[in-house]
Amino acid sequence: PGTPWPAALGGTVGDPAALIVAGDLTELGRPEEWWAFTQLYGFLPGQGRLRYPVFVGTGNHDQGMALARIVPGAVEFRHGSLDYAIRLGGLHVIGLDVYPDAAALPWLRAELGRVGPEQPVLIWFHYPLQGPYSDWWTDEEKGAFREAVEGASIVAVFHGHYHRSGHYRWRGLQVYNVGSPRHSDHTFAAVRWRAGRLDVGAWDWDRGDWAWHHGTHHAAGSVLAR
Repeated sequence: PGTPWPAALGGTVGDPAALIVAGDLTELGRPEEWWAFTQLYGFLPGQGRLRYPVFVGTGNHDQGMALARIVPGAVEFRHGSLDYAIRLGGLHVIGLDVYPDAAALPWLRAELGRVGPEQPVLIWFHYPLQGPYSDWWTDEEKGAFREAVEGASIVAVFHGHYHRSGHYRWRGLQVYNVGSPRHSDHTFAAVRWRAGRLDVGAWDWDRGDWAWHHGTHHAAGSVLAR
């Protein structure tokens, strides 16, 4: 908070409404790894060392052994479900855990129908939609997700998994890879939504500066269509 945004975006970073972690909370889904995560970020939203809520989903690294899926169970307890929605600063924010699979799509369609086509929506999950490591889910599954969001006012999609950060477009969607504190690209995304504009900047921890930034306007109620 208080850090100037890149000059092209203007203003300064405000106090965050929340932190969202798009999966891979642990390395192997072990109980001691989940315990270490909760010491930093809390067992429940609003706990831990941050003064604002932390909302999380799981990634492939969190699945653990088939008979001991500690982290998915803990995340489900934490948020009431692995797929859930919150409201942040006028945005309806939908988390779809590892990725929007066939089991999640009926709930997603119902949730988008409930909020209606005028409500700006931000969606996040773990797996990429294109590029490196995006083949962890099938083209058919991606197509089904694209059909499920048809007619909704989708501002952007955010994902993790690939330990880099960046922005791309996929079938009419603005998509952001949020970065990772692990490996060589130590970045995370700061996100601002105001007056129909979404600003995203990747903060480079090593350089103490913005790695890149992107801003886009999204008129209220603008419906996503092919």
